[in-house]
Amino acid sequence: ETPPHVYFAELWEQCRTGEAKYGGITSADQLRENLATHCIPEGMEQTDVEGYDGFLDDRRKLMAAKLKDYYAKL
Repeated sequence: ETPPHVYFAELWEQCRTGEAKYGGITSADQLRENLATHCIPEGMEQTDVEGYDGFLDDRRKLMAAKLKDYYAKL
């Protein structure tokens, strides 16, 4: 398995170079949009396994905000 900080750093590098290693995202705007869509906090390229609980807290907040926004539009 690839540690989160390595995987996300490689994703950002993929956006810089335009050479797809993971999926088809090759621009920073696409990656930011994808992270937001999936409630993944930015900065994961600086997170290791020990930061997993913080990642879960941050993601939980992003998911709650997304749900709140969704229900406000009903």
